[in-house]
Amino acid sequence: MNEEEKVNRRRFERVHTLAGMWVSWTIGSRTLVSPVTDLGVGGIFVVTPNPEPLESRVELKFVVQEGEIRAVGTVRYSMLGKGMGIEFSDLADRDLNCLHRLIQRLSQRN
Repeated sequence: MNEEEKVNRRRFERVHTLAGMWVSWTIGSRTLVSPVTDLGVGGIFVVTPNPEPLESRVELKFVVQEGEIRAVGTVRYSMLGKGMGIEFSDLADRDLNCLHRLIQRLSQRN
């Protein structure tokens, strides 16, 4: 599947993030911090040389101008040396509101 087909399968639009946006992610007892290239209401792409396997459950936390956002997600795309696409599966209303405001801000800068 090429990149265009993957993008067309998404239920929610994604926006590119600003350079310097990072996310803390936890799987099991390990916590790592990685850059983010894009995100949307449905998920996030985390840059990491050693992504987790498909279907792995990941806890995410990132702090942005809009506030702290916490989410739980599932790895839906994993490519060694590049990173992983994580679909959000659990976002509290407060976190979802912050995410919406962040996406709106990022969309307006283009």
